[in-house]
Amino acid sequence: MDRYNVQTIAVHAPAQSSATSEDNGNNHEEEGSDEGNTVEVVVQSLAEDLFSVNSEAVTRHDIELIRAAAEQIRSAAIPGNLFPCEGLTPSPSPAEIADIYSCVLGDAFHAMKRLITPMHHEAKKAFFLALRDAFFVRNKEKLEELMEYMRADGLSQEEIDKNMLFSPTLFTDCVDRPIPPPRLLYFRVRAVFVLFGKMVDSESKKPLFNKKTWKSANNVLNEILSGYYSDPPGVQ
Repeated sequence: MDRYNVQTIAVHAPAQSSATSEDNGNNHEEEGSDEGNTVEVVVQSLAEDLFSVNSEAVTRHDIELIRAAAEQIRSAAIPGNLFPCEGLTPSPSPAEIADIYSCVLGDAFHAMKRLITPMHHEAKKAFFLALRDAFFVRNKEKLEELMEYMRADGLSQEEIDKNMLFSPTLFTDCVDRPIPPPRLLYFRVRAVFVLFGKMVDSESKKPLFNKKTWKSANNVLNEILSGYYSDPPGVQ
């Protein structure tokens, strides 16, 4: 049983610096005061390919958001669901999206890193977990095979799901998870942006996305349409 227990990692932001970069000098408080810390936290988790968080710090609200995001991502496969949003450019129809692929692929984790969000926003954890699951689609057969072994070793489905969400290292080692073609990936990622972008933090009263984040989200979606992230067919 121990071989399936994946250690979680608590990610802490470094002390906030009073200096701001030239790029942020003219931005409002959300971009100036939180951006430095946010980047450091996201980079640390992305560089280790974990997106792990301390499971004890996960709230019921986090779980509810992640479940809502999973439903939103699944709905991306429904024809005609274009996920309109005033913060994003109008969505093309699926028929207008060509499944093209690039010889040189962009790094999905770096794409996610560009989406700067407030450090202490209550939807931040769930957003990045949902975005990870929008980009990467686990091999269903291998995932079920791994879960069968874990259940046979005594783990409950709840424990398996918790590890898969918050301590995914074992799953990434054992289950391949390709990035889908642009026609599907575009709507999966857009669905997460639409669900989380306007969520307002109960304390700061600020949305998760500001103007700069919406711009970055649009850029990522345009890059998806250009085939910069999707794995070419047959490539493992």
